[in-house]
Amino acid sequence: MRFGAHVSIAGEMSAALERAKDLHITVFQIFSRSPRGKGRVVSEKEIKNFRQRYGELAFEDFYLHSPYYVNLASPNPKIWHSSISSLVKDLKLTELLGANYLVVHTGNHRGQGVEEGIKRVAKALKGIFSEAPSRTALLLENTAGQGTAIGSRWEEIASIIESCGVEERLGTCMDTCHAFASGYDMRTREKIDETLAEFDRIIGLTRLKLIHGNDSKGALGSRIDRHEHIGRGRIGLAGFQALVNHPALEHLDMIIETPKMGNE
Repeated sequence: MRFGAHVSIAGEMSAALERAKDLHITVFQIFSRSPRGKGRVVSEKEIKNFRQRYGELAFEDFYLHSPYYVNLASPNPKIWHSSISSLVKDLKLTELLGANYLVVHTGNHRGQGVEEGIKRVAKALKGIFSEAPSRTALLLENTAGQGTAIGSRWEEIASIIESCGVEERLGTCMDTCHAFASGYDMRTREKIDETLAEFDRIIGLTRLKLIHGNDSKGALGSRIDRHEHIGRGRIGLAGFQALVNHPALEHLDMIIETPKMGNE
């Protein structure tokens, strides 16, 4: 397993490469644009600078993450269409920068129910992939189950994949904090075995392409989406030791999303 971190794109895209280099990591994740507001257009020059500098440094891989405001399950037509447009642009940017995967949250149904939300996500994905390039793929990230979020249960993610008709373009990203908060125990090797066996039965481990390694401030099944530094949360250090040494996950990258503290 390779270990990396989420790094900031503040300034310009290529600045993220210098931040990743300073962390002495070979894999990293960046946002495709500002995570909470309207993103600026990334120029051809900026893309060229990024690819050139990436080639000069000893990185092995990187991932893009879509902004938080994307909501493919939204019952609001304006938000739904805007989310589709954003992801089409982000998938194209992912390919231009040279990455293979774009991570996306499945969204919130806003009180319309999980089934209706899943239908909207599946319909959105069909439209997105009809416009986006063929090489890049989306990784659906599981949620903590907070509010009206879709994707906290493996069955919900599987239903989205099976319903959209573009299964070959979809993988998954497992966030350990989100999984734990939604009720999947990861505190011991035995519990991790059970969680992964259930994931494999419902979704298939072959679809798992990335791990977001975050401890959880909330208790098991709390549905609280609060990341904690590894070893300081409710999953604990023993759980992460078992997780990173699990043979079913050894080929994957783990991206840590908790902020760096002091000289750590």
